[in-house]
Amino acid sequence: ALGRFHGTESTKQLVRFLESDSFRNELATAAISAIGTRNDPELTKPLMSTMKDRQAEFSARDLGRGLVTLARTAKSSDDKKDVFEFICSFANHPKSTIRTSTLSALGKLSDDRATAILESYLESSDKRIADAAKRALDDLNASKPVVPTEIAELRKSMTEMKRATDKLKMEIKELREKASASQTAE
Repeated sequence: ALGRFHGTESTKQLVRFLESDSFRNELATAAISAIGTRNDPELTKPLMSTMKDRQAEFSARDLGRGLVTLARTAKSSDDKKDVFEFICSFANHPKSTIRTSTLSALGKLSDDRATAILESYLESSDKRIADAAKRALDDLNASKPVVPTEIAELRKSMTEMKRATDKLKMEIKELREKASASQTAE
């Protein structure tokens, strides 16, 4: 319920619950859910601190949720470097649940550096991982600012011109080879 309330008191309570010890980390997990509902960038640092310090105490599912929540809270931040690196540190985790959540978090973070990482998982033999990478790439691309129609048309025209130029280069090369071959034959 604290996720619905903004203000200093509710923020203090969420941080207190994040740092608390409870059976199966139920209070910290509830705080992570509330932070996800609130989506407040102010809670990025305490959340990341808890995730770093207590990652071994969380179940794979809760750790994954925490990574996705962390990415969503940091999304609007100007400096995502630390969050990006922390999330990436789970990209090769032995548990597929955490790897899947990591990929999802990278898509939600809206950081272009994640593109190469996500693309590397598209051809994974694990279908869940490959699907998660595809969804994350879609999320990442959807978060990019929309370009005006004129720029999109210009990009399309440039791509078509490049293809046409490459085709012409190949044709010229073939003609030169044929001319060279016919001169040698004479």
